[in-house]
Amino acid sequence: MAVLLSDQIEMLSPAWRGILGALRDEDWFVELEEALDSAFHEGQPPCAPRPSDWLRALRFCEPSDVRVMITGQDPYHGVGQANGLAFSVGSGQKLPPSLRNIFKEIGPDGNGFPRVDGNLSDWAESGVLLLNDVLTVELGQPGSHGYMPWCRFTSAIIEVLDFRPVAFLLWGAHARRHAGAIASSSVNQQHLILEAPHPSPLSAYRGFFDCGHFEAVNDWLRKRGEAPVNWHG
Repeated sequence: MAVLLSDQIEMLSPAWRGILGALRDEDWFVELEEALDSAFHEGQPPCAPRPSDWLRALRFCEPSDVRVMITGQDPYHGVGQANGLAFSVGSGQKLPPSLRNIFKEIGPDGNGFPRVDGNLSDWAESGVLLLNDVLTVELGQPGSHGYMPWCRFTSAIIEVLDFRPVAFLLWGAHARRHAGAIASSSVNQQHLILEAPHPSPLSAYRGFFDCGHFEAVNDWLRKRGEAPVNWHG
């Protein structure tokens, strides 16, 4: 049986289906579907996350409810780690290095305790869209699906969000290449665009630490009269 992105879109809410359904006529979308079917087909190296989780990030909130978008590179490549939410893992799982660095940047809560649960679904439920630049990966091979036109899909999501102010957190070179399009296509020029190196151990010390993104987002939300995000969970 073919593994199709179109099938996953059909499982989304009517709002997302109405927006993303039109993409299926694009040449790059056909190319993406063919690449995904080949990569996830029986006999190919194992890939992640499972197809039912490719678009999981979009199931937590409607387009009109997205307040923040956090974008990185691609999913975790360890067995059982990727769950369809960028940087998130299941409750009780060992924290990947990138997520440990994210929690280090957030810092302790008011009681002096840092966050320890790597399940970020609470962020997603509060309007934080956790969507990587590339949404799949071959297990044990980071960046292995970079050849697929996933970035076009992520760009399409960003274009969808342009009708209302959104705080975009772009971490790493892959995510930051979307910054120009966000700034130039914004209808009302009210987006908050924050860029930093990726939180991985290879680059976190080059500017991710002390970037102040989490505090900056909440300050921006408060000024807009919106509730801040509880980053501590």
